[in-house]
Amino acid sequence: MMNDQDGSNNNITDIHLILEVGADGGSIMLFGRKSGRGYLFTVTTNEAALLDDIEHHSVPARPWVPWEEALQQLDTYPWVRLYPLSVHPEFQSAVKAALKERGISGRSKAMQNWAPVFHEHGRLS
Repeated sequence: MMNDQDGSNNNITDIHLILEVGADGGSIMLFGRKSGRGYLFTVTTNEAALLDDIEHHSVPARPWVPWEEALQQLDTYPWVRLYPLSVHPEFQSAVKAALKERGISGRSKAMQNWAPVFHEHGRLS
């Protein structure tokens, strides 16, 4: 196991799925890992249905970045309008705040789509 420049261990067990949204043909995932300075994040996509027809489909890896930069990476996609699949419990408040910053809040239809991934213990958190 090697240490990254930020002083964290580069161990796959330290990587957690923070957010996943899906659409026909793929999904967008935000992964997080603890570093010496808190969490760092990276965005990955799974566009298997789209890539079936492409001969060379290597997608360059995105760097591990702080939260705000990860949101900028996510914002290159219409992630707030896609189908939410999961949000890590420890990051629900941060994801809700990010949605609110992007105009998704309250009782809007878009927020209703997100409600199931924020649902905990029989009630909306």
